[in-house]
Amino acid sequence: MRQEALELEKEFQNKALDEDVEEPPASSEEPENNGEDESIDRDEITNDKAIGVIRIDKLGVLAQIFDNDRQKTLLKGVGVIETTDMPSSSLDTCSAIAGHRGGKNEKLSFLHIDQLEIGDEVKVTTENEVLVYKVTGSEVIEADDWSKFTRDENKSRLILMACHPYPKNDKRILIYTELEKSDK
Repeated sequence: MRQEALELEKEFQNKALDEDVEEPPASSEEPENNGEDESIDRDEITNDKAIGVIRIDKLGVLAQIFDNDRQKTLLKGVGVIETTDMPSSSLDTCSAIAGHRGGKNEKLSFLHIDQLEIGDEVKVTTENEVLVYKVTGSEVIEADDWSKFTRDENKSRLILMACHPYPKNDKRILIYTELEKSDK
């Protein structure tokens, strides 16, 4: 599964490079955006296809990101909590990614997520962009507290979530990050 994540990351990065080289067709009209978010649309995703890759070099994490946080999905990688936004550079977004802290896919998991510190880097590569986030803080919450997944005006946030403490797992640890840069 780690190899699959590495291959997917390279595929997305190469696609982004190819798109950078291609010249858009000449047109006198400006494309209409209408303020719409250009991030990934969940309706276009099948549940078994990874939508990105998360890399946390400090922890040795390299895992595929899936569009949901169901148990079956988390055995293959990490998943976007379905009530949150997909990772993107769009402002006013909050994406939350859940991962296990051990078990069958221990090397792909958030086992040592509690070792992340303010300023550490988290990279998310999607088909559309490479997102680099910096850790801004952490918090331990009750397992049923979903109030933390809120948007902040003019920010693109990513929250990493895992069971805590390991291996007891009756609470959740949240690692808060904010987008530092994006390469489209």
